[in-house]
Amino acid sequence: MTGFATSLIERAIKIINDPEFLNVSKTKAEYFTRKRKLCFHDVMALCLNILVKSVQIKISDFIKKHMPSLDFYTKQAFSKARANIRPEAFRSLF
Repeated sequence: MTGFATSLIERAIKIINDPEFLNVSKTKAEYFTRKRKLCFHDVMALCLNILVKSVQIKISDFIKKHMPSLDFYTKQAFSKARANIRPEAFRSLF
């Protein structure tokens, strides 16, 4: 990966992990406050990952790679969590 691509990824990770970005990205203040299987930055990472395969396969691949202790996560649960993120979060990230 080029230095430019690496710096873009590092900057995106820093923005996604920023608590202020989380606060302005939620559709309601109470979303993403409790400890869940997939937290805000995990959902954002899955959304930003290019979905060439089916959503369930992509979720399973992501979990195997990044969270091996987690057994399973459904595409319905992912879609529900994704619905709690404002579209402006992706616009500001890009």
